[in-house]
Amino acid sequence: ELVADKSVILDIGCGTGSLAFALAQNCSRITGIDISPRMISWARKHNQYPHIAFVLSGGNSLPADVVSQTFDYCVLKMVLHEMPEAKRQDLIREAHSIARNLIILDWIAPQPAGINGIMTWFFEWLAPQEHFANFKQWQEQGGLDGFMERCHLRAAHEQLFENKAGKIVTVCC
Repeated sequence: ELVADKSVILDIGCGTGSLAFALAQNCSRITGIDISPRMISWARKHNQYPHIAFVLSGGNSLPADVVSQTFDYCVLKMVLHEMPEAKRQDLIREAHSIARNLIILDWIAPQPAGINGIMTWFFEWLAPQEHFANFKQWQEQGGLDGFMERCHLRAAHEQLFENKAGKIVTVCC
């Protein structure tokens, strides 16, 4: 509902392509990128849409063929907390330069008291050590709200996840 019909989308951290597939009927073109060869392979194998492309990223920056395009929306779903701060800010600068709008979904800080916050910490703890270290830094620095403030981003729309552990934010570029 946050994405206008016939939009051109860049899905950063697309994983298996589930978001791209969900948006396929309403968008004119979708590019999903991910650093995982396994995830990109799965997404490509299950892609039934000619207007969706999946691109493997080297991880240090967006691929050159992606940066040369423009997008109506760039979606970053649960990827920022996984990376070091400098890389987060570089990625947002790149995304901001090629998209009219950013949609960011990520964890808030502090996590809510109770089972939802405990489960977030537990599942992040199960991730590889570097991922968990980056998640802890994300939490210490104020989660998504702290990141938005450090990057001087203003939310046009925001909504908490149903479990209150994360937030969806739309930023107009």
